[in-house]
Amino acid sequence: TAHRIPASFVNAHAFAGTMVTTLVLLIGAWSQPHERRWIGPLMASASVASFLGVFMAATRTHMITAAVLAGVVTLTGGLSRSQRVRWLAALALIGYIVAADTRLQRFTTLTEKGALSERIGNSVNQNFFDVVAESPLGNGLTSGGTSVPYFLRSRHSGPPLLLESEYARIAIEQGLPGLLLWALFIFWVALKIPAGGHDSWLLGRRLAWAACLSIFVSGMLGIGMMASVPQASIMLLLIGWFTSPPKTEVVEDEAFLATAKQFRVA
Repeated sequence: TAHRIPASFVNAHAFAGTMVTTLVLLIGAWSQPHERRWIGPLMASASVASFLGVFMAATRTHMITAAVLAGVVTLTGGLSRSQRVRWLAALALIGYIVAADTRLQRFTTLTEKGALSERIGNSVNQNFFDVVAESPLGNGLTSGGTSVPYFLRSRHSGPPLLLESEYARIAIEQGLPGLLLWALFIFWVALKIPAGGHDSWLLGRRLAWAACLSIFVSGMLGIGMMASVPQASIMLLLIGWFTSPPKTEVVEDEAFLATAKQFRVA
């Protein structure tokens, strides 16, 4: 009687994944100085609504990512004193709303004995190694996984291999070479920790790094990290953002510009 498919998203995971990845940009924008007073409250309200959206979708993997983001904001700094007070007040409000509604508390099943190990066992099992050993170079696109679009299923002869894991899908389709390339890419992304400096978006970049790593880890479970739209495209955009050096701000000195202009005239 309680559906987990909000709005027009194809499923609850797609909705929650979009909420989590856009939280990075919302919180990063909220922490910036604003010329208009209404921008800060708007970003704060959108961030609170996004957190609640993750709880509404009742997807445990994305709930873990949301918790990671909350921990990064709380523990790494990057906020002024007044912003920190408002952030803690927002967390308290979210906690109060979640505690008052059992519908939003599906993540508590992670504390049940054996629930987590059983969930991991269903996704990462012996069949994965059997498939890799049988076809080390892969079976081609649409040959496996649990999220092959219906309009592509007829392009592969034979029944697809149903393994619930993003890395299992990569191994089935692209074999060990594709899986190795993805592992090297993830390792490269993990090394790109946003450093300090004169970057007003440092908090947002740190959140993007933490969110993408959390999604990479959770890709071992569930429907995968690349099957959710638009989460996958937003995640790749975030990777391109925080792995690129921030743009250097050029401060123009009026006195220097006036002197230079006089020099050119002379």
